[in-house]
Formats: sequence, structure tokens, C-alpha cells
Amino acid sequence: MKEEDHTATYRFGGTTIYVVAPNISEEERKKRLEEIQRIIWSLWIEKQSE
Repeated sequence: MKEEDHTATYRFGGTTIYVVAPNISEEERKKRLEEIQRIIWSLWIEKQSE
């Protein structure tokens, strides 16, 4: 596997794991981050009401 084919490499003992990030547009990246923010906010509010 060539170095530019993967985003990150992790080694655990004799095992090597290559992580390949998807190619997404800036618009899709922003959309995903907004969804993560909504989920975190929702969980935080839910936790406050316990």
C-alpha cells in the first residue's frame, strides 16, 4: 500500500491498520459537522434534565 493511499496508520503489536478517509466536498463536511453538533447538543440537554 502506498503512503498516499491512506490517511492514518496504526500499529498494534504485529498488526498494522490503515485508515482511509473518504473524499467529501466542503459542503458535505459542513453538513456532517452540523449534524454532530446537533446530536451533542441534544445529548447534553437530555443529560441536564436527569
